[in-house]
Amino acid sequence: MPIFPDSLKPLEPGDVVGVAAPASCFDADLFEKGLEALRGCGFEVRVPKPAYLRQGYLAGSDQERARAFMELWEDPEVKAVLCARGGYGVLRILPLLDFDRLARTSKVFVGYSDITGLMQALMERCGLPVFHGPVITGLGRNPAHAKSLARRLSGEWPSEWGLEDPYIITPGSAAGLLAGGNLATLCHLAGTPFQPDFAGKIVFLEDVGEAPYRIDRMLTHLRLCGMLNGMSGILLGSFYNCGADGEIRRVLADRLGGLGVPVLGGFPAGHGPENKTFPMGTPVKLDADQASLTFRNP
Repeated sequence: MPIFPDSLKPLEPGDVVGVAAPASCFDADLFEKGLEALRGCGFEVRVPKPAYLRQGYLAGSDQERARAFMELWEDPEVKAVLCARGGYGVLRILPLLDFDRLARTSKVFVGYSDITGLMQALMERCGLPVFHGPVITGLGRNPAHAKSLARRLSGEWPSEWGLEDPYIITPGSAAGLLAGGNLATLCHLAGTPFQPDFAGKIVFLEDVGEAPYRIDRMLTHLRLCGMLNGMSGILLGSFYNCGADGEIRRVLADRLGGLGVPVLGGFPAGHGPENKTFPMGTPVKLDADQASLTFRNP
């Protein structure tokens, strides 16, 4: 099914994939293993020297990371940009990026976790689709995931994704552009110039290592600040190491079940063992009753 807009081309063997480090510094061994896994899929991998910079827990200063990202994005030879890792740091560089310049070039971009902040900005400020998927160090931990990532970025997509282990919080169906990402990162965007507008959209949420009361607090915060107002539906990914399944699902049901939109959980993406690659900023239909997500032609 063609999910790539006209402005984006699926990747082909030999295409150049650039690696950005807009957030935390990374484990060198996992990083190199991830690069090898990506090369094994037939891509030429380009890692600019600034990606290896260090400044405390960050991959270089804010100015260095922002400048390196701009240069990589505007490199005409680079067909896709993946990220070294998430962690923390994207929020610090968002005010330093020139989104007018970024919008002039359409490029495949993949990330998740802390990269959510940059993904949302590219979708909303540039009108660009992005892909929620693994970072390089994640491929280092699970090299087999590189093959799945490569298939998706090469244009192999099922028209409908049925969930194997779904849970329904609120039945019903809805359609809209798919947005969202890491819950904690979205909370930190609230009240900033980069706060997402989720009106009319299907919102994907996931997180890792947060106690149930923290998930409660973050969802309550999103409700109180109005970020969830007017959305069409909610798709829940993994809440890995966030407490017992029963407990975390009770929290999700309590905080999201009364919003009057379909809420479907169990999508295999996030920080858990499975982190499937899927497009965001593109039209989808969420059917909680059938436990399915259908990607529509942009």
